[in-house]
Amino acid sequence: MIPLNKIRSNVIDREVVNSAKRLVGGDNCHLALDVIQFDKQVEPAMKFCFGGVLICKTKEQAKKVAFDKSVKRKVITLEGDVYDPAGTLTGGSRNTSRCVLKELSACKQSRSDLTQYKEQYRQVEGELSKMERVVHEWEELKGQLRLKKHERDLLEERLKQTSHYKDIEELRRTKEDLAKQKEIVDNFNDKEKSLLKKCAEVEAKMKNFKSEQEKELKKSEKRILDAKSKLNKCSKEAKAKVNKLKELELEVSSELAKELEGLREQLPKCEEAIAAAQELVEGAQLKLTECAAVREALAA
Repeated sequence: MIPLNKIRSNVIDREVVNSAKRLVGGDNCHLALDVIQFDKQVEPAMKFCFGGVLICKTKEQAKKVAFDKSVKRKVITLEGDVYDPAGTLTGGSRNTSRCVLKELSACKQSRSDLTQYKEQYRQVEGELSKMERVVHEWEELKGQLRLKKHERDLLEERLKQTSHYKDIEELRRTKEDLAKQKEIVDNFNDKEKSLLKKCAEVEAKMKNFKSEQEKELKKSEKRILDAKSKLNKCSKEAKAKVNKLKELELEVSSELAKELEGLREQLPKCEEAIAAAQELVEGAQLKLTECAAVREALAA
């Protein structure tokens, strides 16, 4: 065995760790020494074992970090795959044994969650304590308020028994009555102003009514005269058109009579012409019959 004070460790520089975190994200890469807890006495051994190793969550992240020029350090995934820039690669999840680094990472996360939950619990307890103090103060104030109300009621009962209180009540009722009467008077004054305004408007309309009526009467008389003038004009035009129509009827009747007389004179001539044409037709038919007989004779 090697004494602890003789062990020399080679811990990865913090700048290199930060470079690795920038490559894959701060939550995806950690120094193995940062995710485990140990006694101060075995610190040299822990640095020797875990100081030169980085831990990543996935194979892709581990490969990216291990072979980056700014890192070049051994990287192990949570499943146990090892990526070494020196050229060796081992890995594959092991079925028979449990991955210590994965369990260490889970343990660290659980402790972080526990610390966070404890802090939240402490805050909730603080809030509950404050609320309890507020409730206690509220109950005290509520009791004091109840007591003060009771004292006020007693004082009011005592005041009611005194003549001074009766005078005060009478004065209060008198003030209320005065306020109501003042409101009634104010309403009456408003109504009076409104009525006076309406009366003034009616008087003004009455003054203007006569002049307006005369204007409307003159307009009506003018419209009547215009209508009469138009009626006379239309009557004259109608009479003229009736006379013209009668003249046209006389002219047409005389012309028709002349034409009828001429037709009557031509009628005997037309009858003679028709008779002559009929004789010609009969003669032609007779000749046609004779021709037909001759043709039959020749054919025989």
